[in-house]
Amino acid sequence: PNVYGAHGLYISIAGYSFGIPPNLYWPGFIHYLPVAVEPNGVFSSVYNDFIKDSAGNPLEPAADILGPTYSILDATPFPPTNDVGYGNNYSKSSVNVTKIGLGWDIDPPAFSSYLPGDIKEVVSRATTITNLVNRMEFFIQDNSSEDVAWDPSVDWTGTPDPDAHPDRPASRLHFGQPNIPRGIRDSCWSYPDALDKRLAFQFEAVGITPLLNTYNTGYDTTVNNTLFTEVSTQDDPYFTVLLQDSGHPWGLITQLWFTYDHTKAYLTDLAGNLLPSTPYPYLAIERTPPTIELALASAKDSKVYIKFSEPVFGDKNHATEISPSKFTVNNGFSVTRVEPITRGENPLSMYDAWIYLDRALSPDEILSTRIALEGPQSGDPTKGVWDKTGNPAQATDLHRITDVGLGIVTPIWASDGLVVEGKPMEESSNTLRVFDGTGRLQVRDIVLQARIEAPSFTNLPLTLFYDVDVPEQYFNKTDDDPRRNFPNIWFPIRLRGLNPLGNPDARAIFPYESQGALKNFLIPGTDGEFKAGKSVDFLFRLGNLFCARLLDPNDPTSLVPWSFKLQEPIRQRGGVSIYNNVINPENGEKAVLTYEVTRPGMVTVQVFSLDGSLVYVIHRGPQGKGTYTYTWNGRNMGNRIVARGIYFIRVVGPDMDEIRKVMVVK
Repeated sequence: PNVYGAHGLYISIAGYSFGIPPNLYWPGFIHYLPVAVEPNGVFSSVYNDFIKDSAGNPLEPAADILGPTYSILDATPFPPTNDVGYGNNYSKSSVNVTKIGLGWDIDPPAFSSYLPGDIKEVVSRATTITNLVNRMEFFIQDNSSEDVAWDPSVDWTGTPDPDAHPDRPASRLHFGQPNIPRGIRDSCWSYPDALDKRLAFQFEAVGITPLLNTYNTGYDTTVNNTLFTEVSTQDDPYFTVLLQDSGHPWGLITQLWFTYDHTKAYLTDLAGNLLPSTPYPYLAIERTPPTIELALASAKDSKVYIKFSEPVFGDKNHATEISPSKFTVNNGFSVTRVEPITRGENPLSMYDAWIYLDRALSPDEILSTRIALEGPQSGDPTKGVWDKTGNPAQATDLHRITDVGLGIVTPIWASDGLVVEGKPMEESSNTLRVFDGTGRLQVRDIVLQARIEAPSFTNLPLTLFYDVDVPEQYFNKTDDDPRRNFPNIWFPIRLRGLNPLGNPDARAIFPYESQGALKNFLIPGTDGEFKAGKSVDFLFRLGNLFCARLLDPNDPTSLVPWSFKLQEPIRQRGGVSIYNNVINPENGEKAVLTYEVTRPGMVTVQVFSLDGSLVYVIHRGPQGKGTYTYTWNGRNMGNRIVARGIYFIRVVGPDMDEIRKVMVVK
């Protein structure tokens, strides 16, 4: 019923535009009528006092200046004879309204069907960064009546792929559709009204309500997927709704459904017919090729962990599982065995697996080896790696043999500078060499030396990343993925398949000294988080590959960072402590003295020989309350190395008079 009453009249003006070609806005749309019809029959224009213009003038037919009929061009210019003859409404006499050719297009557009059961040609695409859906790509039938004959799965040219897309004269001819331009007006998306068009679409995983438009970020009039191919033509039947690639749980294997509300977008075909709202949620399809999402391998091992983006099969018909021949590896490697770990719903599918190479990887090969899945082959359904919806993996999608460097960077030692036995830091028994979290270093500047184990790549930049007591949110502690989880590793950035979030608090340090494969780093003791009892985790990045260690050397998935704990400096009696009290000055070694002043006053720190002679004054002067550290390099006040033997350092200050012994050796 007409909302304006029995004599109400809706007039939908579809055939006009404004703007500058080719960027025209078409504001008209045929709306409100269950079935739009063209005018036909006798039309008379008479005086009518009830129809007035904005100034109050009643309708008065003008003089007959155009004749009894007037032809108006069809909305679509091909074929050129499709014009419609309408009576001249300025005529004072009745005229006949006639139709010429196909007439005006009054068939509304529709979401194109892919498979029976309300599955529409809507393809979800996911970003490789988060592996979450970020594009919903649509194909629309310009005329809803043509949807019945359309079959996007048909192959009529002999290729292994369907031939319906992209929309073109050949596909229209094959399905018996007229060869005339068709599509959705691109200008609908940018029409200058108050509507936020992106919110007209709602999405959710199948079976979950309500559907949401919370993650919609915009639109795009181009598409690019394995079903539609890449299409970017003005006013074509394709468009995309853009989604944010985080916050929602919709991944590569999530089947989505959607709804559309025409009152929030007013999308029309080229003739001005409105795309109707969906009566209920329609199903989308998934056309993202399966990929290797994650690979992990360690130097001097032949076992590789492979995590796929979705469950995969060894053939197009889902009749076989993945075999060694489905992998190609460079550097002369071959895969000898595949051992499934997790399967999908189909017992022949594989979600993650161990693969075994014919020999162990060297550190150099860890950095240079790539792995790929077998691609499809025309006419042979046994070739390729396929997902459950018929998408083949791409043979050109090369993946590193490991996404984390394992066994290619090794921390050798770390020292807080408080060494003993008169040896260099790297030789002192007080230097830390095990970084499994059990070792301890004092809250001081820490020198750490690392070695690049790949001799061909020692020129790559090496960066150390560390953080203190890393928050739980940067670890993957959830157990909602049936594949291998990684609860004990964090990274400064998000790595696909490994960690939920990058750790922005991780500090990056570059080497202050480099000697070939050896790199020395200085972790500052002034870091505000350096407190006794806290744990320091650290990782490396060699080039663009992050490196970690393994909790179990035989399991490349047992990723953990290197770590050590912090402790308060060891205090000796009287508040005066000496470290490295056996020194060889000829090797540049120094004794380290730390003392604490409990209240301001005069403090002297002096070195005496065994007979009591003054050898060197380390400090003399007033000092405030606090902790102070000095070194003695085994030289006298003339800057000459002292004779070997026993020396004493005496510290005198407020409430303090302590002597510590130093042995000089040569």
